[in-house]
Amino acid sequence: MQDPMGERGTTASDVARRVETLQGFGRLDEAAEECGTGLASFPEDPRLWDLLSEIELARENFAAAEHAARTAVGLDPENDLLPMTLVLILIDRERFEEARDLARWMVAKQPEVPAANLLLAHAEAGVGRQQPGAFHLARQHAQIAVSLAPNDAAVLSSAASVMGRAGDRAEAARLVRRGLAIAPADSGLLLQQADYGARTDAGATRLIRAVLAEDPTDSATAWALRETIWTRRRLIPAFAIWSAVALLFPLACVVVVVLMIKNLVILFGGLRAASPRGEYRRSWEQAPHLRFAVPLALACLPWPLWAVATGGAGAGIPFLGLLVAELAILFAGRADERRLEGLHSASTLRHIARIKREEANTGWGRLTVAGIAALTGLAAIGSVIVAWTVYSGEGAGGAVVAIGVAFGLAAVFAGPTLVALVQAKERRLTAEGLPVAGAIRAARLLAATAIAVAATAALVAGVGVVLAR
Repeated sequence: MQDPMGERGTTASDVARRVETLQGFGRLDEAAEECGTGLASFPEDPRLWDLLSEIELARENFAAAEHAARTAVGLDPENDLLPMTLVLILIDRERFEEARDLARWMVAKQPEVPAANLLLAHAEAGVGRQQPGAFHLARQHAQIAVSLAPNDAAVLSSAASVMGRAGDRAEAARLVRRGLAIAPADSGLLLQQADYGARTDAGATRLIRAVLAEDPTDSATAWALRETIWTRRRLIPAFAIWSAVALLFPLACVVVVVLMIKNLVILFGGLRAASPRGEYRRSWEQAPHLRFAVPLALACLPWPLWAVATGGAGAGIPFLGLLVAELAILFAGRADERRLEGLHSASTLRHIARIKREEANTGWGRLTVAGIAALTGLAAIGSVIVAWTVYSGEGAGGAVVAIGVAFGLAAVFAGPTLVALVQAKERRLTAEGLPVAGAIRAARLLAATAIAVAATAALVAGVGVVLAR
């Protein structure tokens, strides 16, 4: 059988040039087809296998990309830089220890190559999630890469990402500023400036808006803007709920009130000024039936006035409203986020899932408060039994109030946090391409249960106030 490439007088280098040209124009399917045709004639050419691995990685065919990359390395084991694509694939698939071992071999062979040091830095930062001591090595190799290429904006951006993951936000911000001095219009650096360099969410949103102005189709930037808006919306009921606990500590109450005012100013002032026209309205498009959430949160914000106006009997009503508002904002924000998921790459989805998981984990303090409240409610139930048995009902009203308040607070504090944790699991399942229906049902069930418990507790507390009188 005659070689079709031979008829055209084509060499492996000719095929590689055509593949690279197609890659440069973003025509990945055609590039993959051309590469496959070339490999049929030149199956022992490591460069073609390496190009195929790059293409499959860009197309998110990770298994095929890894096979091609390993084949390329096996065909030319003495090529010190050929394993780069394989390291990238391993990092993307979060197999950080394998990536680290291979990157260490590359750095040992070519210590003066910035890209090799950066790959090792990223791998060490990934390992640092389980072994915090690895963060030191990640910072060290990122700094080496910067010293080798101090005027390369891409190197500075990548090093800043490593520093941010290692928890050194100040150094990350400094590297981003250096990068922007070299490439002031670089969208990646502008987004990193929003993450590491902005002092307020309003400032971060202005930077995000600048990136959107450069490229309105950038889905990652759109997600960053929407995420800031939704986070600030949720903080309205969240701060109001925390103010109930803060009343026990006057100084803490002042801090919560100041943060609440600051959040409102940023949300309705800074963010509106920085957001593109219609962004607030568009952010509700996927859940218009939940638009009541923010007005409800604002109406329930002055909850002490409700308590004064009803003589304490209706104190639970605004807290029930705050719970409903926070849960509605969580579900609306998730619905809005799903609209953008189809535009993200798999690696971006995993990155988002990791960020939201870390954010959801910050709610464990709320779960602690909920647990204490629930234990208090159980103690109150015991006191009711003792009162009815020993004192013929004396003090029953106060105990009923305690039961209602305790379990109401438990639902108000625990409900949104548990829903956020379930939604974080849903994001992870989505990123991995696994079924998510069970997680969605669990979040809705938790929300309904929290509302039911809080409503019942508000009623019980109101009845208790009447009995206590």
